[in-house]
Amino acid sequence: MKTKTIQKEVDLQSFYSFSRLDISEQSRMLRQKGIFVDKYAEGGNHVNLYFMNGFFAEETVTPQNELKDVTAFRQGFSIENYFETREVLTLRKAS
Repeated sequence: MKTKTIQKEVDLQSFYSFSRLDISEQSRMLRQKGIFVDKYAEGGNHVNLYFMNGFFAEETVTPQNELKDVTAFRQGFSIENYFETREVLTLRKAS
């Protein structure tokens, strides 16, 4: 899946409104209205990927279940990492 195909569907007003919220409110909105896509572990933390209103957001949570960061993005390197990871895992399973 190419991120360019979904870029036109981004609700920019919603994206900017979300980005201006404080981190705890962003996390609450993701859990209530976002679509959980995937998760991975990085540096001992868990990173959860959500899709909401045409954009993506990563929520980073510590092993003690404390919210560390929320990063919203519309396209680019961050989302491409998920697709590349899936392709590598699929290729390894097929071997």
